[in-house]
Amino acid sequence: MLVDLLCRPPRGRSGVGRYAQELHKALRSQGIDSALIYPRSLPALLQSLVSSHWPIDPATFFTSYPLSVSYHPGALRHVTAQQFASSMALSPAHVITVHDLFPQDAPLGPGATTARFFDALGRAFLRRAQAVIVDSEATRQMLLRRRLTISTRIHLVPLGVNHSVMYPRQSPAPLGRDMGLSRNEPYIIYVGTEAPRKRLDLLVFALGAAKLRYNVKITMVKVGPAVYPGARERLEKLAQAWQIQDQIIWAGSLSDDELAALYTHAACYVSTASAEGFGLPLLEALACGCPVLATDIPPHREICDTAARYVPVYADGWIWGSALCEAIASFSEDRANITRIAQDRAARFSWERTADETLAVYRSIRL
Repeated sequence: MLVDLLCRPPRGRSGVGRYAQELHKALRSQGIDSALIYPRSLPALLQSLVSSHWPIDPATFFTSYPLSVSYHPGALRHVTAQQFASSMALSPAHVITVHDLFPQDAPLGPGATTARFFDALGRAFLRRAQAVIVDSEATRQMLLRRRLTISTRIHLVPLGVNHSVMYPRQSPAPLGRDMGLSRNEPYIIYVGTEAPRKRLDLLVFALGAAKLRYNVKITMVKVGPAVYPGARERLEKLAQAWQIQDQIIWAGSLSDDELAALYTHAACYVSTASAEGFGLPLLEALACGCPVLATDIPPHREICDTAARYVPVYADGWIWGSALCEAIASFSEDRANITRIAQDRAARFSWERTADETLAVYRSIRL
């Protein structure tokens, strides 16, 4: 079997990118002739024309919303993220993975109207796929509510975790010193973007509330580049207003080894997201034995089950501040047991399982 996986060219760390890369490796380890296919760039003249009419960078934009793709003859075509569905206008695919439908809900801004148009275009082409893979029941329900495909074409295949990389590590002392972490003060970790639905402003508020109300100083390590214009600056101003700017470390991109070490020794991983498609960092944290404190939303429950503490989605910053203090104290008292429960839960997920279940979907396709 020849399989072409349409994906974005490697750049930084993202859940969508990790999915394509890990699925590719797992398929090849099972003897499947898998290839990563990247969108073709627009000709320079066309890029110039587009940029003169739309407030976007064509070279970047059309790697997320491709128009032109070259597949291998006779290959099973798998579009690995819903953003790439625009490619199906000219190059039909057999399978598409939908991680979430949130890009269409992003706030308006430069280029956002164009992105929403391409999101709508992509959703229109979902019905052309013989199979739609989702990685959570929450996303499956979202597709059905919006009538974007029929239920018999949807296949639930959870994401995985690389247990040879994400496992408990020794003390991250050198990395911690470079970041300014203190051995005597707990730190929490968040991995991802500053997208509005991630509600990092709520997390910054919680850090301020913990310091003001409980006199507890908690450091947050935020891993991941700043990709939303102005979002990082707004969070920094909020931290300054609370006088906690020294409690937030903007770590940028890290290697898997560095990230695993930070997960291992964090007081907990925190997600204040109001909505998720899956939430791969939570799974990675569990694999490293890191306690998890997360919003009580269905995708978080699907991943963590009883291996996490949950905070109501309507909770404000004061409630989150209290929850942070209580969770850190509780996790510290019972760390060994919590680590065992976390790793047991993470063991249910692997990229090998993801590949096995994806192969079952491929075998149902008529080429």
